[in-house]
Amino acid sequence: MIKLSLFLSTALLCLFVFGLALPVTVGADDADAAKQDLIKRGALVYKTRCVVCHNAEGRSPNKRMRFSDHEWKHGDKPDQIQKVVADGVKGTAMMGFKNRLQENDIKAVTAYIIDLAEKSKE
Repeated sequence: MIKLSLFLSTALLCLFVFGLALPVTVGADDADAAKQDLIKRGALVYKTRCVVCHNAEGRSPNKRMRFSDHEWKHGDKPDQIQKVVADGVKGTAMMGFKNRLQENDIKAVTAYIIDLAEKSKE
């Protein structure tokens, strides 16, 4: 009887431990898939709104409009990029898009811009 009780306790402990670990793995896969979906959506926004000035791969001939050189005057963090996309940059050709794009599109294009920059490092 003691052996059965010990076996059941061990089995329950294993189920509990592995049961808790499983959602973390699934959640990580879901997060990666969600990030990739966001980047794909951002690519569509970029191709319709940004490519004219910033070039297809973020390699604008105008140094101030280039993402591929990793010299970002207004910041390279997601919140900084979102602010530039939303509000524009006064005194430059960069107009704000907060009245032209939804907030989730601004986040998506930001994710895509960061992805472009990371790929240009490779």
